[in-house]
Amino acid sequence: MFGVDMRQSLLARQQSLLARQQSLLARQQSLLARQQSLLARQQSLLARQQSLLARQQSLLARQQSLLARQQSLLARQQSLLARQQSLLAHQQSLLVRQQSLLARHQSRLAIRYSFYYLSY
Repeated sequence: MFGVDMRQSLLARQQSLLARQQSLLARQQSLLARQQSLLARQQSLLARQQSLLARQQSLLARQQSLLARQQSLLARQQSLLARQQSLLAHQQSLLVRQQSLLARHQSRLAIRYSFYYLSY
């Protein structure tokens, strides 16, 4: 009878250890599922960050393109302004020349009329 009690005691102990191992296994499986869920969330966040980064890079490229276009337009405007200033300087030069010629002509006319009036 002592042998049967001992076997039953060992069997009960083995069943208890098995139940404990099953409980630990269930806990490990639960933790693994939680880790997999967290990993999936991190991967989702990473994908979102990569998408945002790609969008920012696209916007930056667009801004750089617009800046280059503005700089090109500014250079063109500066070139046109320099040309207008050159033309204005040329017009002013022509105006001074015309005024000089007019003054010369008026001076000659004044001299002619003065001789004309003095001769009478």
